[in-house]
Amino acid sequence: MYDFTKATSIPTLSSTNAFANTSTSKHIVVPNELYWDWVEATNWSSIASSIQMEYPAIGFKAVEAGSTIQLNKVGNPTDISLEYMYDGGEWTPYTIGDVLTLENVGDTVWIRKPDANIQIFGNDESNYHQFSMTGGISAEGSITFLNTRNSTSISLNSSRSYCYYKLFSGCSALVKAPILQISSNANATSACSYMFEGCTGLTELPRKFDELPA
Repeated sequence: MYDFTKATSIPTLSSTNAFANTSTSKHIVVPNELYWDWVEATNWSSIASSIQMEYPAIGFKAVEAGSTIQLNKVGNPTDISLEYMYDGGEWTPYTIGDVLTLENVGDTVWIRKPDANIQIFGNDESNYHQFSMTGGISAEGSITFLNTRNSTSISLNSSRSYCYYKLFSGCSALVKAPILQISSNANATSACSYMFEGCTGLTELPRKFDELPA
């Protein structure tokens, strides 16, 4: 394993052959917040499949002390399972409705699906899960770690056509949206409908969001 988790910027890789004589099963572990730029960086992109996040999870970082995050049910959506971890802590099962508090600026809570099975957050316009937030929160990494622990992308087939419906609707405390990467756009319009409605704190579109249908 090559541990770059303490890096604050992406090192220059002088050649695509820099790791030529190393194991094909090598793991290059990088900070979550640098992952997406790292796998696209010059020369690093040639070994992108070996680059891994420090935490395979989506992170919510406080930009304001005392910020909170909570996931609630609207109606009766299909049950989901999540776990969370504060920096330096341990993974703990998350109970829907519990409030996670970020005491200091820069504190981060990581949330993920505990296993590889894919789950969705909405069934239709009356039954879905929805985040609520206070303070100021920046999302770090791919939202699809909430769907499955093993992938940074997800296919939105017909059974997932309300997957993210209103998931962050009303979260004016969200200042940076998570990366949204999907491998099929067929049902993206309905799956992501009203996802960021009322997120008045956002200063730019979510990364990869511009690849979705209008």
